[in-house]
Amino acid sequence: MCNGLIFCLAFFDQLSSTAALSLRYDPTNTTSTDVLRQGWTSAPNKRGTFDILWSCIFTWVLCCWSMLCLNLPAPHDTAWAIFKRKTLMFAFILVGPEFYGVTITGQYLSARQSVKDFAAAGINGWTLSYAHFADMGGYVLQTSDWVPFPVDAKQLLWLIQRGFVAVPDIRPEAIKDKNKVDDVTRLIMVAQTLWFLVNFFGRIAQGYTITVMELTTAAFIYCVLPLMWMWRHKPADVGMPEVIHTDASMTEILLAGGDEVRELYLYDRTPLDFISRKEWTWSIYWSHARHHLYRLHLLRPRARPVDRLSNALTPEVAVWLWRGGVIYALSFGAIFIVPWNFSFPTETEKLLWRISSIIYVVTMAAGELVTIWGFEWWPYLRGWWAGKRGRIPAESGAGSRQTETGKQEKERLKNSRRPPQNVWELLRNPSPGQDPHVAAPLKAILPIQILFLAYFLARAYILIEDFLELRSLPASAYQTVDWGQLIPHFG
Repeated sequence: MCNGLIFCLAFFDQLSSTAALSLRYDPTNTTSTDVLRQGWTSAPNKRGTFDILWSCIFTWVLCCWSMLCLNLPAPHDTAWAIFKRKTLMFAFILVGPEFYGVTITGQYLSARQSVKDFAAAGINGWTLSYAHFADMGGYVLQTSDWVPFPVDAKQLLWLIQRGFVAVPDIRPEAIKDKNKVDDVTRLIMVAQTLWFLVNFFGRIAQGYTITVMELTTAAFIYCVLPLMWMWRHKPADVGMPEVIHTDASMTEILLAGGDEVRELYLYDRTPLDFISRKEWTWSIYWSHARHHLYRLHLLRPRARPVDRLSNALTPEVAVWLWRGGVIYALSFGAIFIVPWNFSFPTETEKLLWRISSIIYVVTMAAGELVTIWGFEWWPYLRGWWAGKRGRIPAESGAGSRQTETGKQEKERLKNSRRPPQNVWELLRNPSPGQDPHVAAPLKAILPIQILFLAYFLARAYILIEDFLELRSLPASAYQTVDWGQLIPHFG
């Protein structure tokens, strides 16, 4: 994998040099002031500024829109609330597609595992579409004594296997009727994406200027195409869930859970969290961000049990796949280093782009190293040192819970429900009830917050510069590709 990354960086370096040559009015001079530049240009006989804007923004919108497979809304959600949620997710995908890619990957892997689990249980016809439909809140459980709440695919299978509910209708035509995104929309997106890429590489082949907005668009396509493939079976714009009734009470269902229910005494979403909830580093980071946004009143705290499943729910991703995703994300960030020698309207803008592109890559790499140190290496070293000195570290208390007395357990539950007592406890665990499953070491959470701020500022400048550069572009940016020169002739 390291060799692959080195190859990618070498390719991007060569592309940067080639593209830089195409931007120079005088091949011996690379300064911005010596390049023949134009302001806003109309397009009577060649492409103009609006053509560049339209091509890039239209591609952004189509790619983002095709990925808006949001979870089912709550019963009381208005059309305006749903629109605001879509707009927020659209902006999130546009600004940080690699971050949303973690969520998409986790949900895709969860759906694949669900298909295998249902097949192993002898339930035929359970497809990826149904697995996604369940994980997006498509099934709502209604007990005899409890408010209705959504269940995911793993929880649904658990209920079916214990006879609490029957297998729902899983005919292929039933799920197709729920999906509101047709193949025509996705075909338009694919056609626009391919046309953009053909023109993009055609301009490189003929030595014409590539704007940073076009490079950002190409990088965006590079990032989201695998993600769109993962969600190709996920329904979109589903409005109404399927209610599953059971004669059992919630008490009966929880008693069937045994000791696992006691472990998740303070559920995060629904009383059935003990079946499928599994926090990992990414979900812990998101939980911290979510609770801080609650405190700043930028998000509305959700009621429990929840009436809809969050779009940010991210099942755990295997370590090997996570590390491969990190390398892919680094290669995505490395694309923004390509304009290192591009001609910008001012030298200040070129310097800021260089700084932002480096920060963009460094923060992603540093974030992974900080996570490994805080969640893996430091606990291991601490446990090793404590074992060497004959002590048991606090983090290794999971096994001791099996032998704790009822009084000790009661005291533990009481202390874990209390609010944070100081700023350090708040940083380690911002959840109001001090949920132990979302606690994070300060050695990880503090650097991550600083790195995320630096990442956001770098990403914001890159997006802003995409538009600022259009006020003054090299003259060759408005030249159209001569396809006759690129098509080989025979005879």
